[in-house]
Amino acid sequence: MTSTHISAGLGGAARTGPYNLSRPDLAEARQTLAQLYGAAAPTICQRLLTKAGLTGQEVDPAALDRLIAVMLTDDPIISLCARSLAIRVSAFVHLSAAHERTHAI
Repeated sequence: MTSTHISAGLGGAARTGPYNLSRPDLAEARQTLAQLYGAAAPTICQRLLTKAGLTGQEVDPAALDRLIAVMLTDDPIISLCARSLAIRVSAFVHLSAAHERTHAI
């Protein structure tokens, strides 16, 4: 059930965006990797962050974009996880834009 909540935007960042959704962030990526890899997740996450040139403390959207790019080139399961995060980012961006257009005064 937890993975459904994360993919639905209920994990990671506070849900402050349109339609009460959150943009995926590094914390959500970490949570997803933890669900997939359990105790090995911190080592995997650190390897991916290092490869992306990140510390893991970044909060800007570009940080997740960099991590996703690295994850896409990794093993098939991590790559699939990256595709899921990229879809969530894209959906959030498009829903945000639509929300702004429909709620503009």
